[in-house]
Order: sequence, then C-alpha cells, then structure tokens
Amino acid sequence: MFKMKKSEIQNIIDIEQAKLARIKERMQLIEREGQVETGQEIRIKAEGAQQFLSLKARGREEEIPDLFRTFNQLLTKETRQLAQSPQVVLWKEIDEKEDEFEFEVGFF
Repeated sequence: MFKMKKSEIQNIIDIEQAKLARIKERMQLIEREGQVETGQEIRIKAEGAQQFLSLKARGREEEIPDLFRTFNQLLTKETRQLAQSPQVVLWKEIDEKEDEFEFEVGFF
C-alpha cells in the first residue's frame, strides 16, 4: 500500500516538474525574444494620462448596444467632441448574478 502511494505521489511530482520545465522554457523565450511562442505579444506600456468619458450600468451582455445609445443621448455638444475614439466596454462579473455584469462604456 505504502509503495503504491509513494509511486502515485512520484507520478504527480514528475508531471508537475514537466509542467514547470515547459513554463521555464516559455519564460526564457519571452525574455530572449520579448514575445510569446504563438507570436502574440503582451506588452506593458506606460502611456500618458488620458481622459475616459464613460457611463456605468448593470445589465446583460446583449444590452451593451442600448447602453451606448443611452450614453450617446446623454452627451452634450461639448462632450460629444471628446467621444471621437473607438467605443470601449469594460465589464466586471457580479458575484450574486451569473448572467449579469457591471459595465462601463465610453471613449478614451
């Protein structure tokens, strides 16, 4: 029994060490080339301060277009001039409700 359990634990350790070796290889590649194997780059960029014109609400994903319509109706002529960039949606899951999110829609 003890030998079987020891063998099982050793198998788990071997699997985890193999995962760790793959992670180390990927990290070395990223350090060397500055990118992930898939060719997609993940970068942290320092940008100057930007204004974010936004509206917060709770709702479901399919309600995002309506939220933008409401947002656009609330804009004044002056603030509408600031809303020339692409639309942005930020959302956060709400713990109590599985299909509802907290949204922030706006423009940088």
